[in-house]
Amino acid sequence: MKKILWFRYDLRIEDNEAFNKACIGGEVLPIFIYDKEYWKLETSSSFHLNFTKESLDELSNEFHKKFNIKLSIFYGNTIEILSKLINEFKITDIFTNQIFRNKNTLDLDQKCIQLFNDKDIKWHQLQQFGIQLENRKRNYWENLTLF
Repeated sequence: MKKILWFRYDLRIEDNEAFNKACIGGEVLPIFIYDKEYWKLETSSSFHLNFTKESLDELSNEFHKKFNIKLSIFYGNTIEILSKLINEFKITDIFTNQIFRNKNTLDLDQKCIQLFNDKDIKWHQLQQFGIQLENRKRNYWENLTLF
């Protein structure tokens, strides 16, 4: 089994559920993608870009020191990059931590779902935190009686 460990916003090894699960059996390709569309958004800034670069430098050094493997960093369109990696390395599984969604990440996730379904790839989106993104019941609390 060949797997991609796709770091999105959780640029760490310690306490990283996707990292822990991806490392169970098989080869793992750790990656980060600088998606050009993401960095054009109003929510992105030079501060955010610098913080990401520093975090990736630390993560890359940690991979090299602890595991003697390289964190691969790509620049461009996420879907095109993932598609190329899937084909080139015969990937069967992709591991990520589930992320909080804005319109951009929601659209990207939908494109990923389509790509992974087309390529018969299993996408393991692990819930790293206690916040539920799917099947939320927002009206539950309004029907409770407080004492």
